[in-house]
Amino acid sequence: MTDCLDRPRLIAALDETLGTATAERPVVVCLITAERILDINQRHGHDTGTALLDELADRLSASVRNGEIVGRVAGHQFAVVARPPVHFPGARLANRLVSCAAEPFHGDARSGGVLTTLHGAVTTVEHPMEADTVLAGLTAAASSSEPSRLSRVVTVEVGRRDTSGVGPTSVDLERAINGDQLVVHYQPCVELATGRLRGAEALVRWQHPLLGLLGPDQFIPLAESTQLVSALDAWVLESACRQLGDWARGQVPADFHLSVNISAMRLDDSRLLHATERAMTRHHVPPTALWLELTETAAMIDVEDSRSTMDALRSLGVRFMIDDFGTGYSSLAYLKQFPVDALKIDRMFTAGVDTDPSDAAIVQAILDVAAGLGLSTVVEGVETESQRRWLIDHGCDLAQGMLFSAPLTSDAMTALVKSGRPGRR
Repeated sequence: MTDCLDRPRLIAALDETLGTATAERPVVVCLITAERILDINQRHGHDTGTALLDELADRLSASVRNGEIVGRVAGHQFAVVARPPVHFPGARLANRLVSCAAEPFHGDARSGGVLTTLHGAVTTVEHPMEADTVLAGLTAAASSSEPSRLSRVVTVEVGRRDTSGVGPTSVDLERAINGDQLVVHYQPCVELATGRLRGAEALVRWQHPLLGLLGPDQFIPLAESTQLVSALDAWVLESACRQLGDWARGQVPADFHLSVNISAMRLDDSRLLHATERAMTRHHVPPTALWLELTETAAMIDVEDSRSTMDALRSLGVRFMIDDFGTGYSSLAYLKQFPVDALKIDRMFTAGVDTDPSDAAIVQAILDVAAGLGLSTVVEGVETESQRRWLIDHGCDLAQGMLFSAPLTSDAMTALVKSGRPGRR
């Protein structure tokens, strides 16, 4: 196994290799950053973070081939250097490194899998350059939506379920937001007791020209790590309000709502208030028809700022739903502090609500809390008639899930709004 060099030895070896780069024998440099290691250190202690980074160093060292160099650029950054044959694509090196880091790490359950959320950049150097210049350019390319001054830089993102190699880049995402590659699908929300349509959830999708239709889990982390999340949220809000305004002109029921997910990074951002107000005004959104879905974690990042933003939005008629309730903070105190209107019960509890006493007890407790506070409840992931009957018997109000409908395109959802009742699947 090749040793993982410390920074001084890495810089020396990289300088020597880059000094011999030519078009015929280019040098490929791949930078890999464990972006979420600070979160691991805060949640589980520095010993856990250090152990995981050491394991990553061992994996990278074991994956390199004869003549390749691996070293530590900084505490949470590594570089791999290759002198490939002619036409060796940098993406091939990135694919190999991604594969070695894709499997769960020892003790990764405690870390929530965040270590295997990696970001990096790979470039091909065809003439002599200094190591510091190359590494600085790669770092900028991995963390910024601005194109690097280095030629042929490909930004790489890999999550724990993605072993495909090179994924979408921040430049791609910025182009998608400003172009016509994003679309919104709509998950119907029905009244459990009657089956009547009561609303929908707006779900953003990315129609990537090369990678196909991407779900939010494949690009939301990229948006959050590159400061594109404000622009993405604003785009979704604008699109959702435009659609909601069109439906309202078609006389949807007075209790119809459209919910939009808001990033954990946005609740203390004044731009969220301004973007929401502009979109609601421009598209004549009826009061109380727009709901914003927030995770428990998002609300608790900065309690004072969160409350201030929520109060201002509520004055516009916006309503709030806590998404994935029961999977985040265990304290219930914030339900008294924030102007919450509804709780959404996570699908992880829905799956066994009619068969698993533990799931049933958790869902019943959430329903009791909601009833005691006068809050509505929405349960997601309803797939069977048995689940539906249990939820009705135990007082749940609204539901989403494949039993009623998969997420729909705008045209299909519009037809459903006109009919007022999803067909059973």
